[in-house]
Amino acid sequence: MPLTAPARATLISGIGKVSRAASTGTYISQAESEFSIQLKEKLSDVKVGGQTIDKRWIEYVAELQFTPDGRLTAPALLMFWNDVANLLPGASIFGATPSTDIPTVVTGSDGAIHTLKSTCVTGIPSLRLHPEYGAVGQATITGIIGSGKGDFTVADSFYEVTSGGTFTDSTWVSSDPLRQQYSAAYGSVTGLTDFQMQDGWTIDFRLSTAPTIVQGVTRDYKITGLEVMARGIPAGPTTADLIAALKVPAASAGAIGRSLFAAGQNLVITGADTTAHVTIPKATIYSGSFAFSGEKLRNGEVAFYACRNYSSGAQAALYTIA
Repeated sequence: MPLTAPARATLISGIGKVSRAASTGTYISQAESEFSIQLKEKLSDVKVGGQTIDKRWIEYVAELQFTPDGRLTAPALLMFWNDVANLLPGASIFGATPSTDIPTVVTGSDGAIHTLKSTCVTGIPSLRLHPEYGAVGQATITGIIGSGKGDFTVADSFYEVTSGGTFTDSTWVSSDPLRQQYSAAYGSVTGLTDFQMQDGWTIDFRLSTAPTIVQGVTRDYKITGLEVMARGIPAGPTTADLIAALKVPAASAGAIGRSLFAAGQNLVITGADTTAHVTIPKATIYSGSFAFSGEKLRNGEVAFYACRNYSSGAQAALYTIA
């Protein structure tokens, strides 16, 4: 029997946009190669005599990965960073009212509409603060079965694909993605009260979560931790300034086992638009390096780190993105 060739109309491709609820904005991916939805299937083995004789299907979890277009709008700040900035351990990352599902919709340029019915942000995008690069890194959105849905056979419970979507985004303006120069101030530390990074700033957010699983099915994700690190190659501070800030000399070195939190300073990164875009209240500088080259600056990369901290028993905000 001869092969039946696929019809050209079935060979679908094209870019897409992401929308997550009315209040959290619409985003176009910077790089289409990083824009994908994966359906991760969970199976359970049935074994007899040590060998697998069957597999039983348990659930799907959807994972959407994309790189937002670089607009630091109020909805973007809420969705990717500020919603989780001060959550207590064990809190649901599905929003202020976890029992209310927040869908994420991916609309393709061909009009296809992929709807993930109940979603949360499980991978916070890095920030890349440099005039030549997009400001926002790759994000991960996870979709699970809807709140209160008994089974995946229930209509509108997990994932739906329909047609008739509109790819046009009325909020999009080509000049909106943020690209500019930045300066920083690190408390009152000598040489670091007004400095720049040679290649701009890279700010990473490490969000730790744990799934809540009921009879094999993922029903929620709880926050278990959050850390932030801002790094780059400082241009401006002298070698002596960095040595002192890193507390290397005997005169400034603390005792072994000293608290990094106690030595933390307010790190403020301000754009050329005069907006203090990133503030990390209790950042600690560490991990310095020095290069000896005719092409590189003597100062190597340094990092500013912060983790959850408490004052009088209350959890303090880890960062502010503006």
